[in-house]
Amino acid sequence: LPYNLMELSELFDYFGNERSVLLSYNERYDGTGAPYGLKGNDIPLGARIFNIISSFTAMNSNRPFREKLSGEMIVKELTEEAGKQFDPLLVSKTLEIIRNHKLLSVSDKILEDAKDKIKESFADIIYD
Repeated sequence: LPYNLMELSELFDYFGNERSVLLSYNERYDGTGAPYGLKGNDIPLGARIFNIISSFTAMNSNRPFREKLSGEMIVKELTEEAGKQFDPLLVSKTLEIIRNHKLLSVSDKILEDAKDKIKESFADIIYD
């Protein structure tokens, strides 16, 4: 799929600067993704953001094979995948956006607890 997106994007000049994002959004922060197995900050920032947004949208949408996840389950999934699939700093920022814009029906306490868990697990990251 990433290669198909790259081929399609070559038809439109508009996507010229976004090709690395389209090619790399299936990379995982821990280096186990595709197509190159990039890890951490070697993954373009746009691809790391797109990965979270794409996953959030999928979890928050009804699919033919499952109902959308509850707000609590989405927060849990984002938190558990911090450092694995997702950039932990971007997960923390995503949780702030979810809270500030009330994107999910979930308590502030659940969101704050999730952010605290990420900060404890990844204490070497500057979050502010």
